[in-house]
Amino acid sequence: MKSRWFIVSAIFGVLSLVLSILSIEFKIESTTITLTWSVVFPIIVSLAYGMRGAVVSGIFGGIWIPVILWPENEWGLIPNIIAYGLFYLLIGFNGENSNNENSKLRKAVFSTLIFVLLYLFLYLIVFRWILNYTGEYISYKTVLVILTKNVIIFIITLIFGESLIRTNPLRKLLQLEKDIYRRNNFELIIYSLLTSVFVWGAFTLLYQLFNPLGADKEYAGLLFIILFFSSGIISRWLIFASEKQIKAELGLIEFKNQLENLVQVRTRELEETIKQLKTTKASLIQAEKMASLGTLTAGMAHEINNPLNFIMGAYDGLTNYFKKHGSQEKEKTELLVSSMNIGIERITRIVQGLNQFSRYNENMDEDCDIHSILENCFVILKNKNTA
Repeated sequence: MKSRWFIVSAIFGVLSLVLSILSIEFKIESTTITLTWSVVFPIIVSLAYGMRGAVVSGIFGGIWIPVILWPENEWGLIPNIIAYGLFYLLIGFNGENSNNENSKLRKAVFSTLIFVLLYLFLYLIVFRWILNYTGEYISYKTVLVILTKNVIIFIITLIFGESLIRTNPLRKLLQLEKDIYRRNNFELIIYSLLTSVFVWGAFTLLYQLFNPLGADKEYAGLLFIILFFSSGIISRWLIFASEKQIKAELGLIEFKNQLENLVQVRTRELEETIKQLKTTKASLIQAEKMASLGTLTAGMAHEINNPLNFIMGAYDGLTNYFKKHGSQEKEKTELLVSSMNIGIERITRIVQGLNQFSRYNENMDEDCDIHSILENCFVILKNKNTA
């Protein structure tokens, strides 16, 4: 847009001037109406680029259209040139100060009302003064007729141009931002125009069949203009409805995506919660098993400790007996008693280890003997270490 706006504005201005010779002209009784449809080019660049586009397109051809169409007016062309320039500038001012696309048409219509007031001043005062100065005379009625037809043409052309600038192909040419909700606008305008041409052709054919002499043929052009610009106005409302529908669809799609993302997040959170619950459940089961094992171990240690006490008492008795009375096979007896002592000590250490393993202690700051704990563990795990 930074490099192309001047070239596009100049080309559109030249096109408006060159194509003005193809303006549609017809008469209704004594009034000649000229449809200067080529002003749509300066209107488009004025809406697209603002006042700078209006100035460039106007200088390169947009304001000189009256000179091509009505060269016989001479000094009377000055108000027309000023009126065309003011119209483009007001549209450009509206385009620069409209951040919201939907408000541009409303502001453009408001600018057109201001233009009407300026137009009244130009024609009722300046134009009549110039004609009186040149010795010509024009009635107020004629001025009002000229003013009315020009304002109607300007407004209708403005609506049509505003519809065209909402199509993505034209916005791409003008280097404007394209939106997905404008995807159907170009097709809507084409369909509306083709429908109008078809209806006009059908009426014209029927008119020729039933009026072979061709009476009142001047109204055929008026019918074409009415249908043509009616299609432009209708297409503008169709564009409004289409864009609103597409925006609603896009909003629903976005809302759907948000819901899907939310469901995915909630699903992941639920899966994580289930995973944590399973882990907690496994930990609780393991803790319960360990608690049961501790209880079982304490019971086993208690049951082992009872007969161990009998064995220890018997050992002490045998030791005292042999010390007091002696033995015929002293060496063999001492070996057997010593082996019994070793077994009793091993069983005692195992029982102590089981008691320490199964003991529940809430006081975590209790002093403990690391060496004895390790020795108990080695005693319990002695068989595995040996294997």
